[in-house]
Amino acid sequence: MMPDTLLYLKPNVTLNFTDAKAYCSKIPGHRLSIYKKMDQWRAISAKMDNNEPYWVVDLQKQDDNTAIWGDGTLYKDTEIGQNLPLQNAYSIARIYIFFNGTLDDGVSYRMRRFFCQANPFGVDW
Repeated sequence: MMPDTLLYLKPNVTLNFTDAKAYCSKIPGHRLSIYKKMDQWRAISAKMDNNEPYWVVDLQKQDDNTAIWGDGTLYKDTEIGQNLPLQNAYSIARIYIFFNGTLDDGVSYRMRRFFCQANPFGVDW
């Protein structure tokens, strides 16, 4: 359990974006992780393995100026969206990944680490 009262599972596998979403959704009450608040970002960043700098999150790229979290929330409408600029280097990229403290665009087919997230207390996530 993290300070945001959400539960995070770190599977011991690497999967591409689509398979990571499917993996998490098969665990009752879980989803591929979404981070809307800076406190969440800082807390989960501390749990990431420094030997694996690339982590999948449920954030999809609409264009270079628009990203949408897996629950339909616009990135720019979140606290993290106001404080952490998105990095856009690849025109073919369709997702964002956690990379060295940033959200960088990436391709969805690469195998990466990820967290599954659950909300056992029903807080606003």
